[in-house]
Amino acid sequence: MGQQVEDVYRYRHNTTTEISRGGQGVVYRTQNPDIAVKVELDATGMWVNTDTSHNEKFDELRLLPIDAGTHITLPRAVLKDVAGYVMVLLDDMGSFEKIFGEKVEYEGGYWEQYREQNEGFFDFISQYLGTGGEFDADWMHI
Repeated sequence: MGQQVEDVYRYRHNTTTEISRGGQGVVYRTQNPDIAVKVELDATGMWVNTDTSHNEKFDELRLLPIDAGTHITLPRAVLKDVAGYVMVLLDDMGSFEKIFGEKVEYEGGYWEQYREQNEGFFDFISQYLGTGGEFDADWMHI
């Protein structure tokens, strides 16, 4: 792609290749091999959303008190002029959709054990998955 986006800390990220695309946006690799940028698309799904009001939710998500043993990447910085954020790539990282498919098994196995130990976070992720990644500010009480 070769686009450049700037975060609120004035760091410029040069995108290289597209990692994934979905209903909410596009994730790009950057020239820094450990950093990715997710940009939100507008309602048509064709153009980058320049309405940065959604960046507030990404900034709040960045501050969630998630257990260090939970391997999930969170926003590190929100973007300045477009809706989106910067994240650190994890080894063997995959999207929720790719890892869990359209159906998540809630009973038994790993998720049941994890839910017992981290009920607030499980409920948040369940709601997150069920809406394709959108989240309600009411879930921010975790």
